[in-house]
Amino acid sequence: MKIRNGFVSNSSSSSYIIAIKALLKPCPTCGRQGGDFLKMIELANNNNDDNEVDGVGAEHILWSLQNVEWGAPNKELIKKVEEYKSDEDWTLASIHLSYHNEQLNEELNRLVKEGNIKIVDGPDNS
Repeated sequence: MKIRNGFVSNSSSSSYIIAIKALLKPCPTCGRQGGDFLKMIELANNNNDDNEVDGVGAEHILWSLQNVEWGAPNKELIKKVEEYKSDEDWTLASIHLSYHNEQLNEELNRLVKEGNIKIVDGPDNS
């Protein structure tokens, strides 16, 4: 796994901090229980497609946010992440999704619409 500190602005991927619901809701149409989105990202990374799970868990993400290499830590974002620290219903993850991987981007949008993932920080939350 690559280690990135902060968000990369000149890459072909978007960086997100997401909250994943502990128990994913089944599909309302077919009843299929959703797969592991983080595992999907890791598998997609095998195609050299700039997809990555940077870290999982509030503690990891807080450490990354508080130990930035440049600039001051984003106190507002740190506060948002701290709110999930003791919430057992949600798991935080820092991810990078390639602009070119339509399947992963569509899956993220689907899971957000279904309420199984919340975007804590990302391109649309700036």
